Amino acid sequence: MASKEESRKLNRVIRSIYESLLASGHLTAEDLEDGEALPSKVLSLLQGPDINFLIDHRDKLLPNAEHFANEGTFELALMFYATYYEHTINKIIGATVHSSDLSASVTKGILRNVNLEGKLTWVLEVLGLPAFNAHYLKTVKNVSEARNAFVHYKWQPKSSDTKTTSGHQLPQLSEDASKAANYFKKFEARCLFKGNKGRLHKAIDSKKA
Repeated sequence: MASKEESRKLNRVIRSIYESLLASGHLTAEDLEDGEALPSKVLSLLQGPDINFLIDHRDKLLPNAEHFANEGTFELALMFYATYYEHTINKIIGATVHSSDLSASVTKGILRNVNLEGKLTWVLEVLGLPAFNAHYLKTVKNVSEARNAFVHYKWQPKSSDTKTTSGHQLPQLSEDASKAANYFKKFEARCLFKGNKGRLHKAIDSKKA
């Protein structure tokens, strides 16, 4: 018999599969209307030839960012926040291109050759996605800059050093980075689930009742 922890892990995997199918367009809003038929639809999709899944490591990124922020190691916190931003926008772009008529090479070209700011501005417009909030875009750019400075040794932080090379206070920037991460979650849901993520979770949970 599975332990509670094993059951939680299994439920997370199942929920991730459903979310991926909804984000990619394999599941539609109409599919969510019939909770009884939903598992059969998902099973038939998983048995088809066109389903590919990627491992999503983001569930490890934000807890690490929060851990390092809480212990005052802000450089490492910002590194994890910046990585979370990149993984999230890459997922949004990848899923959007996959559900369109564009080729896989287009996805690779965008993800490999366009910088983070470009992905959060003109790429979104080209793909017909909502605009990214300007305030949080500024935060993302500052966090990315601080991460790059730390990773590439553009400044050597001391124990008493609480500023980046551009003068941003690291504790405040880390706090802003957390708020930007929360915005990213909402932005991802808006782009990929079109307001249906809550309905999906409700349909999944109804099967457990």
